[in-house]
Amino acid sequence: QELNSITQEVVAAAAAQINIGRIVDTQWRELKMDTIIEAQVDRAVERVKGETDYWNKFLSSWSAESAGELTRAVTTYTFEGETFQTKIDELSHNVATGISSEIALLSAQSVSAAFFCLQTFISGNYSGAMVRAFEEQVRLAAESVEFSGNETLDASLLSVIGQHKTALGGIGVIIVAQVSRRIMVEIGETIAERVAGRIVGRILGRAGSTIIPIAGWLLGAGMIAYDLYNSRDGALPQIQETLKSEEVKSGIRGELT
Repeated sequence: QELNSITQEVVAAAAAQINIGRIVDTQWRELKMDTIIEAQVDRAVERVKGETDYWNKFLSSWSAESAGELTRAVTTYTFEGETFQTKIDELSHNVATGISSEIALLSAQSVSAAFFCLQTFISGNYSGAMVRAFEEQVRLAAESVEFSGNETLDASLLSVIGQHKTALGGIGVIIVAQVSRRIMVEIGETIAERVAGRIVGRILGRAGSTIIPIAGWLLGAGMIAYDLYNSRDGALPQIQETLKSEEVKSGIRGELT
C-alpha cells in the first residue's frame, strides 16, 4: 500500500504539469479543424437559406429574435452534423492519446523504480524461483498491451527505463514497458470517452452561449443600417462570418481542453 501510494503521488504531481492546451492546439492544427468548421458552416448556411422563406430572412436583419433563430439553426446543422461529430471524435481520440503518451512516460520512471523495489524485496527474502514466478505473473497481467506499434513512444519509454535497465534485467524492462503502455491505453480510452461526443452538447448547450453569440450582437453590429438589397439573405452572412471566426474556434478548443 505504501509503495502504491508513493508511486501514484509521483505520477500525479508530474501529470499536473502536462500542457493540455498545447496538445489540443497541436492536434487541432494537424486535423485541420478550422477548415472543417468553415466548410460545415458554409454548408449549414446554404441549407438554412433553402429552408427559410424570403420574408423571414429579411426580417432577421431587423429582429434579434429572428436572427437568433437562424443562428441556432445554422449552429445546430454545423455542430450536430455527422462530419463535425466524426472529426471531433477523432480529435478527442488524438488528444487523449497525446495526453496518455505523456503520462506513460511520466509513469515509466515510477513503475521501473517500484518494480525494482519489489524485485529487490522478493529476492532478498525468497528464492530465485519466487522472483521468476513474480515476474511471470506481472508479465501475464500486462501482456494484453503489446510493446510494439509506436516506435517513438517505445524509444522514449526505453530511454526513461534505461537508468534502471541493468538492475531490472531483460524481462524487467519488458514488463515495465508493458505496464507503462497499458497505463497509456487505459487512460487514453478514459479521456477519449469523456470528451468524444460530449463536446457537441457543450457547444450547443449552456457552454455554447459563451462561445457563440446567438442574439443581441446582430443589431449592435449595425445590421439595422442594411438596405433591402443587402438584406435579401438577412442575418445569414453575418451569422456565417461569426461562426467561422477565430473567437468561436478558440472557444471550442477551450471547451475541449
